[in-house]
Amino acid sequence: MKVDLQRGDRVGDFTVLRRVHSGAHTEIVHARDQNGNLAALKFAADGNEASLAGERSRLLELVGCPLPTVLGHGDFAGAEYLALEWRSGVDVRLAAGDARGDSLRAAVALASDIVRAFASIHQRGVIHGQIHPRHVLVDGDGLVSIVDMAQTAIDVGQLTDPAAARRWLNGDAAHIPTFADEQYSVAALVVLLVTGHAPFAATRSRTELARQVLQGSVPTISQIRGESLPSLDRILRRALHLDPDRRYPSLDSFADALDTSTSPTRTRDVALGPSGDLLASHLADFRAQATALDPATNPIATAPTCSVNYGAAGVAYALIHVARAQSEPELLEAATWWLDVAQHDQGRPDAFYADGLEPGMIGRISPFHTGSGLAVVGARLSHATGDVQGHRRWLATYRDRIRHPTRNPDSTLGRSSVVLGACQALIGADPTWPEVRQLEDDVSALLDQVWRDLGPLSSLEYLGVAHGWAGILYASLLWSDTASWALPEDFHSRLQDLASCAEGLGRGATWPVFSALDRPDTWWGWCNGQAGHVMLWALAYTVLGDERWRRLATSAAWSVVDAPVGVSSLCCGCAGEIYALLSAYRCTGDASWHARAVDKAHQASVDAVLASDAPTPLSLYKGDTGLAILACDLMKPDTSAMPLFEVETGRAP
Repeated sequence: MKVDLQRGDRVGDFTVLRRVHSGAHTEIVHARDQNGNLAALKFAADGNEASLAGERSRLLELVGCPLPTVLGHGDFAGAEYLALEWRSGVDVRLAAGDARGDSLRAAVALASDIVRAFASIHQRGVIHGQIHPRHVLVDGDGLVSIVDMAQTAIDVGQLTDPAAARRWLNGDAAHIPTFADEQYSVAALVVLLVTGHAPFAATRSRTELARQVLQGSVPTISQIRGESLPSLDRILRRALHLDPDRRYPSLDSFADALDTSTSPTRTRDVALGPSGDLLASHLADFRAQATALDPATNPIATAPTCSVNYGAAGVAYALIHVARAQSEPELLEAATWWLDVAQHDQGRPDAFYADGLEPGMIGRISPFHTGSGLAVVGARLSHATGDVQGHRRWLATYRDRIRHPTRNPDSTLGRSSVVLGACQALIGADPTWPEVRQLEDDVSALLDQVWRDLGPLSSLEYLGVAHGWAGILYASLLWSDTASWALPEDFHSRLQDLASCAEGLGRGATWPVFSALDRPDTWWGWCNGQAGHVMLWALAYTVLGDERWRRLATSAAWSVVDAPVGVSSLCCGCAGEIYALLSAYRCTGDASWHARAVDKAHQASVDAVLASDAPTPLSLYKGDTGLAILACDLMKPDTSAMPLFEVETGRAP
């Protein structure tokens, strides 16, 4: 029977999050228990109750193996269910593709881990019975989990062992594999993972496929990859022998042989490649546009014409960023011109506001959208040019421009956005300047009031960095790190509350857009999605040193890796997602995250997504200007920073 469950429904001690699988034999629902732990609820279809009971029995026998823990079982609306520990991960085929991209050795190492996972079951005297890549998950740390011990029947396929193929050709579909039979199927899986190709020629005929199995026609790794790998060929030839007595005595022995194979190491080339060419063209076009100056006019004719997010101040900010990243101080002259244009036009009605961006929506204090942003850019420009007095004047100006009252606490339109702007304006400032102490006192008092006004997690509509809890927590951490502000008592409990909202997806974790349980929307970009969460948890780990937050940062980053490519922008699209992967790189020091950022850029360039999605291509957060900065930061990932959000480090003053 099909179980009709909606998000928020209760099943025993569990709250339903979403349905993750609906098949002929089972339905699987993602859920959370009363303690916030994630679970999988597996419901048996009519007539499959015995299979579910058998799976529970086998899992209880196999405690300690890389399998989900049984959390309970019961009956819901007449359907039996099994509650299992949630195991994060993706289908092993996807993980193996990543490993092959790193090196052949990495792919063989992953394959060996999988062989050992099945070996741990064999050591308990149990046969899995359903060797298939969808029954093997690999999480973001490379840990392997085996799922589905139900042992339901599987048709003849690419991993069918010879005994099963022979029975099928003889009209006997029932087959109980032996340990040696299962070794063959596991070895066929290894061929698939190491090469990316199925062991046998593609055919829609199960009869033809069974005949291929019995012919022993599995191609060698050398044949598939087009290189000489005799040691690996020899190992797999033995595990795939048609005579079961000629195979390895156990899966452990097979894994030992794989570990000693002498496959060549090939390090992933992290050059930017085609995506780099495209991004470099954005950088070149931006440099040409931004330095072709007409003293008489603001080249940005579409409102808002002066803001950091959309207008001239954003172009100035980008030029400062590129000048420092590329060691091109001559660009600072152009940055000065753009900032002068923004200052000259800031009194115009279209300077900061437009249809859909009225004062009632975006307020009057956000450095992303209003005149306070010009002061931030001015402070950054003064620091870049060594103008101490100018830097001090801009800090005083920023104090004046953030005094408009607002109740909005968020980090792009409200009071927390002021915190982010202050962190940027204070880069390079001398702590003894009176303007620094005054600004720090004002911002600390403002942030204290933000936290006094906040309630539980449900008191805000959104969870993400642009308008929700993740942004307020991020701004608080950044200010604590910048100004030695004491984090309030409620901070750590709200951080843990947000961590508890994580939901498993593939090898990563995701957070809903909204705090309300009945609004399960998911987004990938920086503003309301997973990319912003990567940056929060990476900063939490950097500031607080808690390993839990590093794990959440990489879990969120995996969801960004696996996300579909959408629009291009820093705010909502793949450019912001690429910055999230660079954040994961700086947080972990693992170069593979930089390589994944490059891969994401390549994927976006192939899909023709790396292009402006704004009416104003020079927009920092919505247009090509953000892509020009991204080109610099992909080339120098150690000093990368999401513009106006993350604080740049490591660059010469």
